[in-house]
Amino acid sequence: KWRKIIFHQESTLVSRVEGILKRGKDKKAFQFEDASFTANFLVYGLSLHPLRSWNMEDYTKDELKNLLVKNLMSTVLA
Repeated sequence: KWRKIIFHQESTLVSRVEGILKRGKDKKAFQFEDASFTANFLVYGLSLHPLRSWNMEDYTKDELKNLLVKNLMSTVLA
């Protein structure tokens, strides 16, 4: 039951990110090939801190956040 709820919430998040990407591409702010893939990639990237922070102890939370945003945004900015 919980797994189904979590998957639904994640799917909703990916759909919202996909919508943002499509609107950004229409306005020529973003550049990418496939909105669905890119949305899934970005949402996956957002899980870096909870999944990998144990191995990235040399970075503060703010440093990780800034690096993450910089790297993820570079994948879509025109």
